[in-house]
Amino acid sequence: MVLYSWGAVFSFTAWLFGSLGIETIQYFSGMMTKLLPPGILYGEPRYFQVFILGGLFRRLYSSFSKRLGNILIVVGIVSVGIDILFARYGIPATDPSYYWIFSSLGIMVIFSRIQIRSDAATKITTWTGKRSYSIYLVQFTVINVLANLIYIQSCFGVIESMSAFSRVGIWLLFLVGAYLLSLAVVSLCDVLILANVQKLFNRLFMNRKADNKLIKTGDS
Repeated sequence: MVLYSWGAVFSFTAWLFGSLGIETIQYFSGMMTKLLPPGILYGEPRYFQVFILGGLFRRLYSSFSKRLGNILIVVGIVSVGIDILFARYGIPATDPSYYWIFSSLGIMVIFSRIQIRSDAATKITTWTGKRSYSIYLVQFTVINVLANLIYIQSCFGVIESMSAFSRVGIWLLFLVGAYLLSLAVVSLCDVLILANVQKLFNRLFMNRKADNKLIKTGDS
């Protein structure tokens, strides 16, 4: 967390003082970012820290105080806002962003506090949760397809000419649409392909197991 905070602060100050023409502080801030281990952002596999964050959070969250959880939510919301402002005003940002780790933590705290009492909602979340890894496998392709339609083909119009409110709305539509489309794709594949392959595999395995049992019985 300290390293990500370090990177976020000094990458921003490098841009800020560069824009103001104060080169001494700009170069100093740039030098400070160079002290960070490159692996925290660009190590392989990409986004590794964000991926393992969920497991670490699940293990450590029970020891979090309510006050710490509230702080993480606020910091997460602010981090999302910073990323939006950076995109809006063309402020340089890293990919992955230093702020993603904080926004992810805030989102995890929010979701951990949500209690689902509806049976239907529980079934939906269970169905989705069982396919979370499959969603991860296909989402890159889905995101590319939707990004091409929305941002390159401009199916909703020229994004750059829209108001900030409209751009955020389209971004949210893109985000939710990518997830739902990924879920739909993996659900269809699961029902139409994977479930049948698994049944065939289980049938073959059980038949082979039964044959081996008969052979052992005959030998005895």
